[in-house]
Amino acid sequence: MKNRFFILTTMLALILSGCKGNAPVSESAEANSKLTANEAESADSAGSASTFDSEKAMDEDAPVFVESCDEYEKTNPDDSSGRPYFIRSTEKVALDDASKEKYPELAKAWEEYTNANYKEEDSLSEEYFETSLQADEDSYETLGLPFDLTTGYNIERCDSHYVSAVYYSYGFGGGAHPWDDWESKTFDVRTGEEVLISRFIPDKEALFKYLKDYFSKDTEDSLYDGWEDTLSEIVENSYKDIDVIKNSEEYMPVLNWALGTDGIEIYFDNYTLAPRVEGDIDMVVPYDTAIVDKDAVFP
Repeated sequence: MKNRFFILTTMLALILSGCKGNAPVSESAEANSKLTANEAESADSAGSASTFDSEKAMDEDAPVFVESCDEYEKTNPDDSSGRPYFIRSTEKVALDDASKEKYPELAKAWEEYTNANYKEEDSLSEEYFETSLQADEDSYETLGLPFDLTTGYNIERCDSHYVSAVYYSYGFGGGAHPWDDWESKTFDVRTGEEVLISRFIPDKEALFKYLKDYFSKDTEDSLYDGWEDTLSEIVENSYKDIDVIKNSEEYMPVLNWALGTDGIEIYFDNYTLAPRVEGDIDMVVPYDTAIVDKDAVFP
């Protein structure tokens, strides 16, 4: 999805536990829970993949998100075994009614964002199911697994100033290995506007230098030739107006980032700077770093 895949070592565990995992279910499961500033529930091994640490909440006016999980599987009517050909697990996260009334602009922006994701998920689900039937007919290599799609949200920060969330999707559509993808969004709670990283790190040249120095220390030998040019392009794009990125006819890679507990978390998609075999590429720019505008992070 979105043609940008990013691997985290904890991703598989989180996804398999999300919405009670990928175990076959006969009916949709509606397991609701609230993620609040003062009453956050930690996800256990059988719980939701959406995590929100109450210590990350900054005040009592934080918006409240309600989570619901929906699971289903599809079988092949021509296959008497009844085995699943496609499994979908979807975590839906929405503002509760009180928060929608209190923060209408945020509610509108969040609904537009998540609805676009759900629409894309529906389309991919249909494609995967049809492909799984064809793959079975043609005896394609599928590792003996049903095709699947799992999606959800990790709320990294939630207070009366910002909601910073990471949308994850994980799937298997045949081939040598599954894929996963992360996309982050940070919203201004009062205005509902998506926030650029420039609000928190105003100097893009300083950010580029910080990232370049970070990767040059220990990981440069494992990166692609020309990684510095790629990094420069990504940072440059990340400071452009959001509408420029959305309306571009060509794909414009940007930084995936979120406001974490200790700093600004930055994720680099798989294959962006290094081969897949190198694994995860993620880092944190601590809030006490000179390039970070702490007054913007903590208004």
